[in-house]
Amino acid sequence: MPELPEVEVVARQLREVLVGQVAGAVHVHHPDVFQPQAKLNRRSLRGTSCVGVRRRSKLLILDFSSDLVVTVHLRMTGHLWISPSAEVRPAHTHVCLELQRGRELRFRDPRRFGRVGLLPAENLADDSYIRRLGPEPFDLTVDDLANRLAARTGTIKGTLLDQSVVAGLGNIYVDEILHRVGVHPEQVANRLLSREIEALSSAMVDVLTEAIAVGGSSIRDYLGLSQEPGSFQDRHRVFGRSGLPCRQCGQAIAKRKVAGRGTHFCPFCQRLRRRKPRPRRSVTVRGTL
Repeated sequence: MPELPEVEVVARQLREVLVGQVAGAVHVHHPDVFQPQAKLNRRSLRGTSCVGVRRRSKLLILDFSSDLVVTVHLRMTGHLWISPSAEVRPAHTHVCLELQRGRELRFRDPRRFGRVGLLPAENLADDSYIRRLGPEPFDLTVDDLANRLAARTGTIKGTLLDQSVVAGLGNIYVDEILHRVGVHPEQVANRLLSREIEALSSAMVDVLTEAIAVGGSSIRDYLGLSQEPGSFQDRHRVFGRSGLPCRQCGQAIAKRKVAGRGTHFCPFCQRLRRRKPRPRRSVTVRGTL
């Protein structure tokens, strides 16, 4: 599934080619994928121009001059690209937005988990996905992160996957970030040390920034708008490398299920710190008269 870096790459590429374009007809080939809100329909966009493209967590947001927004959730196998309108649409192309100069923005998704939404800009904050999101990793201070972890008694892996804690992280980047910090994925979230939380805050920004710079990670289906794959998968330290030597210590990378997800880590670099047993209280036995 595309995570924050992959969606950010697509947002930046879209911004370069879509802003200023006037929308034409919207062609919908699978109604479940296109979900306009309220009384809106696919004709609502016609004649309006795109004024901005942004990202919130793993959601693409296209702003139009009519105070409408188009949201695109790529989910597992969704893909956006711009193509000549005359070019044959490949199978599983579910939504197409006509643009100027004989081009169109196409959304393809073989598994149909992705969604394209249309809603008034004023309603975006009330969207069910947007409403539950926590802060972006780039906006999260060390103190904010510490406060968010303080009440969490689950694993740090599961906690970081929770979009209400930090928005945009997924399975790939949580594994990579935790390896950078040397924290075991099963470590209880509220037992992280202050230095670990500080390192975690920095590692989130560093890993995500590096991934964005090289186009993200192309594991299976992800391609950028230009249909070029990312290359961050070549720099993965743990994800997808079970049984291979750790790039840091040489030990074999392990894989197990944590928080319901296949999780990669180095047993040597990321040792699980267990709580020490409390010392037993001494009991004084008093004699009886």
